[in-house]
Amino acid sequence: MKRLRMGRIYRGFLLVLLISALSLHVVYMAFTYARMERQAREERQRVLQQGVSFADRFLEEIEDCANILSVSQTLQQVLLTRQRIDYLAFRDCQNVLNEYTMAPFGIYRLDLYVSSQEALVTSSEGVFYHLSPEQRAMYENCLAEGRSQWMLNYQGQEPPLVGKTRNESYLTFVRPVVSMYTGKTRGVLFLSVKYREFEAFLPAVQAGEAVRILYGQTELCGSRSENRKDTVLSVASQTSGISFEYGYRFRWTQIFSFRLLLLIALITALFLISFLIIVFISERMLGRPIERLLYGFSELEKSHFEIRLDGGQDEIFGELYSGFEHMASHLQSAVDELVTEKTRGRELKQRLLQMQIRPHFLYNIFNNMVWMTEQKSYDTLEQLVKSTAGFYKTALNAGSSDIMLLENQRQLEYYVTIQKFRFGDRFDLEVHLDEAVEDQLIPNLLLQPLVENAIVHGMQNLSRRGRIIVTAGPVDGGLLLAVEDNGSGIDPERLRLIREAIRSGEDNSDQFFAMVNIAARLRSVYGDRADLQIQSEPDRYTRVEIRISGLQRA
Repeated sequence: MKRLRMGRIYRGFLLVLLISALSLHVVYMAFTYARMERQAREERQRVLQQGVSFADRFLEEIEDCANILSVSQTLQQVLLTRQRIDYLAFRDCQNVLNEYTMAPFGIYRLDLYVSSQEALVTSSEGVFYHLSPEQRAMYENCLAEGRSQWMLNYQGQEPPLVGKTRNESYLTFVRPVVSMYTGKTRGVLFLSVKYREFEAFLPAVQAGEAVRILYGQTELCGSRSENRKDTVLSVASQTSGISFEYGYRFRWTQIFSFRLLLLIALITALFLISFLIIVFISERMLGRPIERLLYGFSELEKSHFEIRLDGGQDEIFGELYSGFEHMASHLQSAVDELVTEKTRGRELKQRLLQMQIRPHFLYNIFNNMVWMTEQKSYDTLEQLVKSTAGFYKTALNAGSSDIMLLENQRQLEYYVTIQKFRFGDRFDLEVHLDEAVEDQLIPNLLLQPLVENAIVHGMQNLSRRGRIIVTAGPVDGGLLLAVEDNGSGIDPERLRLIREAIRSGEDNSDQFFAMVNIAARLRSVYGDRADLQIQSEPDRYTRVEIRISGLQRA
């Protein structure tokens, strides 16, 4: 140790280590600040995204209520053109509307404007016949637009006697109602929810922070950040128009803690101790043993795990060499286990990707069953129960991840039958299955999300009768699966985003979950032997093709 205290080179080396330690501290604090600031942003961004997702689901439930209510038999009766007003039918309709406001959906008020009778049926205020031209103008405008939408300006435009009882600010969903008897739009349904209902989606914030929910430029609830120096994050829904705004400030002082100061002290001490150890070891003959170790590591890097080092009787390196050989042996075992676990993980991932039956889908089925029971439509209820049982039998498929195309055809037919109970008989399903591929195996629930997309997105607000065509047949020694509809199509920009999400395998916004999920399943099962393509033209068609090289028979 005397040589250590007197050597210039060691003092210079110590100075370099101390400067390096100081630089490391500065870099580490800068990194810690950036990491914590990013974590704070990502956490708040995640909270906002979660809030938007919950708000979207809430609005979707309101829209589902409107869809179900619009086809109810009681409501459809008041849409019929009559010579005289049927007061009893209007009374029954008001009772149905009032029942929906009593249901746990968060609905504040329900109104139905009947164009043929020039009457307004409300859930609580009564029925208003022969509205004045000024009062009818707004309802007729909504009827003329012929589309479902959310609006803020409905408040204050109702008849005065109606507006007097409504002392809450509310957001309203407007849905044109088509008569099932004539096929023409005969009414407009208004479902209103209070601004206060959105307070449930406000996340908890720390002192000095602020969060609010907006629809367009209108604040629904919450508070706005008043400090100009605050960072303001905003997340908007791509579908509903709801947006969340979060204001907060991240300060330098937030990174300092007892743990950080202790870590800085430990790093400094570690540098000093390392200096002493390095100087001590450098006084010994280490070159050749270290070279031998480096050679051994290079062989391990080349996956030569059978490498063995001759340590001789060296007290230190003999044990190191022995430990090195023991590590090489364990590395070989670990690599073998990793390969096995990776294979199991791929199989597990495939099963998880297969089981994507949405709880909301089952929830809608139960709602339809309850409604049919109340309406005493037992024949229709029996059809729905049989279709549901058939669909889930093929979907679960006795735990198998594969299904024959012939069984898959029945699965799709069951599914479409169920969806017709929800969306009405506005579309048809055609399945063209080549006899040569009837016994071919494909991943279970591979085509069902494509048919679901065609119904939910393609058939919505479609003026013509919808058609969904599913084809399966041999092509170039492989299998071609296609799902095509004559629906509303996809605009070019959204189509580009879908293709990009399929190609990258990532969908941070969950907008294209079904397509990304299908592409992931194909890659997991077939690797490069499967290809997914999508083509679409707005207001004409959408077609999704899956090509699989090679055939797999049951």
